[in-house]
Amino acid sequence: GVAVLIPSTYVESISKNAGLQYMDAPVIHSYRGRTEGVDTEVAEVQQLIAKYNHGQPKQIAATETGTHDFSPNGRVHVAQYLVKQYTLLLSRNVHPICWYLARDYSNFKTMGLMHDPADPMGRYVPCQAYPAYANLIQQLYGTSFVRREQTDPHTYFEQFSKAGQQIYVCWAT
Repeated sequence: GVAVLIPSTYVESISKNAGLQYMDAPVIHSYRGRTEGVDTEVAEVQQLIAKYNHGQPKQIAATETGTHDFSPNGRVHVAQYLVKQYTLLLSRNVHPICWYLARDYSNFKTMGLMHDPADPMGRYVPCQAYPAYANLIQQLYGTSFVRREQTDPHTYFEQFSKAGQQIYVCWAT
């Protein structure tokens, strides 16, 4: 059950027709312009799954997510997007989460964690998203989502926990 974007009506249709019993995990491709709101959409899908699966959850996998940005600071924006998107998906217990792409190619410039082999920067030179991804993994691997701090609607303050240590991911829109 793979869905590009997160179309809850599609998931509901599959679920109503007993499709959940034939899949290990519903799969989403959570592409979007802004990361904010992806967690809300995943929560809607989780509610639909529970509704049509006798109250039982199913793990949701995001086998593709990513973005591109051709602006002068596009690679920095992609790195910021990656951290926010993964944080919000992890807050809804989505896993695995797979970044698309490992490297730029063809018309998918600025989406990769690395430049493409023919890039003037050099063969597979890491982009800004690469260390952002590495840091995110180092900080959040093995954590559990605790809660979102109540702040104004434009500020995100996500709390995770690991072995008694509190880890926060924060940003403003």
